[in-house]
Amino acid sequence: MSHSLTAEQIRSQNPVVRPNRGLGRFIWVSFSGVFFNPFNIGFAILMPVIMYLMFGANQEYSDFSVGNGNVAS
Repeated sequence: MSHSLTAEQIRSQNPVVRPNRGLGRFIWVSFSGVFFNPFNIGFAILMPVIMYLMFGANQEYSDFSVGNGNVAS
């Protein structure tokens, strides 16, 4: 007994997948994994504050004026 399938039967069993299928979902999952990670958020918020306190706020050169501002920040 020989079973022969037509081209339509083969296509219905094995649908063609578009090349970009799932790309948007992949991008969203990757972005949300990085963006909503509490360590990344903490680093992005706390690091500039720590750098300002270390290098700007309590230094003797923070009172020097440059143009309309100072060099503290």
